[in-house]
Amino acid sequence: MRKRSGTSQILRTVRIGAGCAFLAFAGCEPDGDPHTILQVLRGSSEFTTLLSAVEIAGLTGTLESDGSFTLLAPDNAAFDKLDAAERDALFADPVTLRNRLQYHLLDGRETEAEFRDQSVLIAVQDGAIEVSVEEDGTITLDGAQILKANEDTANGIVHTIDTLLEP
Repeated sequence: MRKRSGTSQILRTVRIGAGCAFLAFAGCEPDGDPHTILQVLRGSSEFTTLLSAVEIAGLTGTLESDGSFTLLAPDNAAFDKLDAAERDALFADPVTLRNRLQYHLLDGRETEAEFRDQSVLIAVQDGAIEVSVEEDGTITLDGAQILKANEDTANGIVHTIDTLLEP
């Protein structure tokens, strides 16, 4: 077994460190295993409100399961569009909150490109989400714009949207 010099070990550490940083950005843990949808939400400051809602609604198990899902993930600004009374009432009622969040969840992996070929998406709670492709190519889902598309995870795909959808 050949002993490494201190310099080559440092270079190796830097190289591995940069690789882990890249993998974390791509939705992977440092060992290369992709994050679940729930881990992506936990790892991003833009989803703190959604994460709280998911926990209150009892959907954490679903978003960390081995299933295959597409999450239309409203960012914090989407929740901020609700007036305070509406938001408080929604978060105080776990059943209503769960139903509302399940309207953002699709069964199976759906990429943004696949949305272009559909006029309606069916949510896991059987709601129909209207897909519109604007002249400039922008896709809206029940009027919500996709801010960031196709974040791949171990159990699905996350698309960040700018509006909380309503069934």
